[in-house]
Amino acid sequence: MKNIIKETTDKYGYRVVVELNQNNQLIKQTQYNPDGKTIWYINEYDPQTGHPTKQTEFKSDGQTIDYIEEFNPETGNKIKKTEFHPDGVGIDWIEEYDPQTGNKTKQTEFKSDGQTIDYIEEFNPETGKIIQDIFYNPDGSIRSIEEYDEDDDDHECNCEYCDQ
Repeated sequence: MKNIIKETTDKYGYRVVVELNQNNQLIKQTQYNPDGKTIWYINEYDPQTGHPTKQTEFKSDGQTIDYIEEFNPETGNKIKKTEFHPDGVGIDWIEEYDPQTGNKTKQTEFKSDGQTIDYIEEFNPETGKIIQDIFYNPDGSIRSIEEYDEDDDDHECNCEYCDQ
């Protein structure tokens, strides 16, 4: 038996296409821009829990990816977000989240080439507070590490890697 495709409109009159599995459970929803032709975003769902597993949002052309969010199918908490360059190919940054608390655990920023890591911020998954920054040289080696005191948000450079 095939999946069921239904077309409808949302409360604003925008075109929406939903895909249901053989058990009539939502597995995918495609939301269109006001023109009714270009895709605004696509949501994918876990059929057992009903929670979203992935959202892909597109730029106004309906083809170039703006960002992708991934979710824990058990809790519905966001676990990862990848933001792309305007061309939809290179990566601007990636955020990672604790699947249970939903707190950000890591943010990786990329250089303008969309591939080379510029720096990584790490966060305490329990509190969401920043605990460390790691800065990279263009060749991928570590330039410096800054560690933070969670109690007062103060930080100091680990001079083993500093370029001072």
